[in-house]
Amino acid sequence: MAYIAVKGPLATVTCVAPGGGVTIDTPVLIGDLFGIPAETAAAGASFELQTLGEWTLPKQAGLAISLGEDVFWDNAASECDTTNTNSYIGKCTLAALAGDTTVRVKLFPGNLSTSLAVAELVAELVAGINEIQPARHTIINEHFLASAGGTLPQPWAAAETSPVGAVTQAYVNDANMGHFAQTCDAQNEAQTARLDWSDSLHLDPTRDLIIEMGFIWNPAGAAGDANTDAFVGLISAYNSDFDLIASQLGLRVIGANMNLLIESDDGATDASVDSTLDVVKGNLTRVRFNLANLAAVIVHVDLGDGAGFQQLATQPDLSALTNANLLQPAFLLNKNSAAQESLVADYCRVFAPLY
Repeated sequence: MAYIAVKGPLATVTCVAPGGGVTIDTPVLIGDLFGIPAETAAAGASFELQTLGEWTLPKQAGLAISLGEDVFWDNAASECDTTNTNSYIGKCTLAALAGDTTVRVKLFPGNLSTSLAVAELVAELVAGINEIQPARHTIINEHFLASAGGTLPQPWAAAETSPVGAVTQAYVNDANMGHFAQTCDAQNEAQTARLDWSDSLHLDPTRDLIIEMGFIWNPAGAAGDANTDAFVGLISAYNSDFDLIASQLGLRVIGANMNLLIESDDGATDASVDSTLDVVKGNLTRVRFNLANLAAVIVHVDLGDGAGFQQLATQPDLSALTNANLLQPAFLLNKNSAAQESLVADYCRVFAPLY
């Protein structure tokens, strides 16, 4: 069962999944820190835990809970009750009758009972949290929902360069949650395609942004062709030679394998590192870039294989970027010859702090 957020900012903290892992939207208690996972993660993997907001949660059968009453979490039964020896999670915001199966709860971070001193709260949070993030809101949420022949919303734009033949760039009819596909034809000629903001640069990398993008890589064969190159991530002004893009952060697939490379360049440090992960043909691959610390950008990747998001060991250094180095999201595809490759854009989200 998925437990839904009713309202309020869903502040997240980055935690390490306990034994058995965590499942998206299924409540979890780590020490005294209670929340709702924003993603599925295996044991030992990092994940985002939503610790604020107002949520509808499962309730002990036969128990009535009054408006404003303290609510506790029975971890063994995975349900809310009013037993103060369990872990305090928040306040009831809508009276629940004995026959109700759920209760609406306003969450508070950690075991924030009135008797808990601030120093104790801080100690518990530091022990259970790897990284505290400010509450965020979504400033970009593009799912490419349109029928074939539809027009991209500004500032999104698609362009292609093909001396012979053409790259097809279009929305996909009846695609699950929306798709925009870029597909090279079978001409044995160089072709380039881009889906981005047409060099309309708006994203300030110094504003603690989180960028999440989803894509599907569909090479003609079981793996890519030696003459193909795809990039998904953030760039400054576009260049068909991806290595010449001045500022960038993204995932790249080059040549006749499915290796995912982490590409980054801030003008001072230019790096291309093998993530040790291989993209899976036809799967939805998702990548999340957390720019809270530009000196060590956190990258999570979900290969669509059921394992959920995995935090990569490599943390790109973009510390030379300033608020003058504005960026844009981009889905880029190149081929020098031969193969008929396809790069499908599934979605792009950008989250910014509430301040």
